[in-house]
Amino acid sequence: MFTGSPPDLRRKVIILGDSILYHAVKRRLLHWEHAADFGLEYTDVIIRARSGRSLTNITREINTIKADLSDPVRVDKRPPHMIIICLGANDIAARCLLNNKRLIKKGIALISEVFPQCHIVWSDILPQLEFPEGYLSQAGANIRMSLNNRGRHFAHSFLTHANIKVSMPVFFDNIHLNDEGLDRFLDNIRRFFIA
Repeated sequence: MFTGSPPDLRRKVIILGDSILYHAVKRRLLHWEHAADFGLEYTDVIIRARSGRSLTNITREINTIKADLSDPVRVDKRPPHMIIICLGANDIAARCLLNNKRLIKKGIALISEVFPQCHIVWSDILPQLEFPEGYLSQAGANIRMSLNNRGRHFAHSFLTHANIKVSMPVFFDNIHLNDEGLDRFLDNIRRFFIA
């Protein structure tokens, strides 16, 4: 997607994520700002990930990014060309489905308003073997699919993770990915970039 751009048209990608993205990046000790691990010669990838992040954090993140761009001390004043949203896993049991759908719509609408030229990508919420707060596996899976459909509807494009399923040995417990699962997750992002 971003290969072959001349140096004067460097792309800027921001990825918003929770503990999945945080641990995947930490595991590989990536220096994402150089984008070397993605074969992207003219793209800067900026990771904004932290454990416990949820859909409610999109507004704060976007407002922080906007404020950073207007900071006179900051050298890089470029708005993002792309924002990838890797959030939602912590929201399934946190609030009702309707409110989560509203958060997705509101978050994506805010990105479009603040950065109108930005390409917005929804990264599908990953499956889990079990869900917190007593949700049955199928009920949680149905909510996950519904939220993914919502994100796909409002974003410009979407990123899937077909190689991460509950039937595969990619979890170290019933919720979190093991090393192989984290590697697959990152590889999916890489393949999306170079497709």
